Amino acid sequence: MKRLAVLLTVVALMAALLLPADMVTAQERETEVVRVEVGPSAKLTEDGQFVRVKVKVTCQPVDHILEALLFVQQEGAYGEGFLSSVVCHGKTHVHMEEVEASDGAFRPGEAFVSAFVLVCLDAECAQSVQGQETRLEAIS
Repeated sequence: MKRLAVLLTVVALMAALLLPADMVTAQERETEVVRVEVGPSAKLTEDGQFVRVKVKVTCQPVDHILEALLFVQQEGAYGEGFLSSVVCHGKTHVHMEEVEASDGAFRPGEAFVSAFVLVCLDAECAQSVQGQETRLEAIS
């Protein structure tokens, strides 16, 4: 009976160790298809209505790009926009995108900046992968 309990414990531990490995593998597969990097800083326009953000996107050839979005949130201000002209052909492209404040005005200081790219791997978009990064950036 004691051996059975030890054996079941070992099996449960091995199963627990394998589950995170599968999740990491899936995440690594997504990173191989789409990689998004934000920042490290953003530039404020004089009136605070826009923030200019640097975003690097690398993605392998895919059927089509479903979404490419950019968000900036700061206490008292929020804005969202699109990453225009994202191309997936295996090379890294640097995008300098402006996000307009739709609520309040941006100011110098810290803000959360998030970029997100979702791509379809087939014509029906039955399989999709994403790349994203969110970070706290300095706005100057």
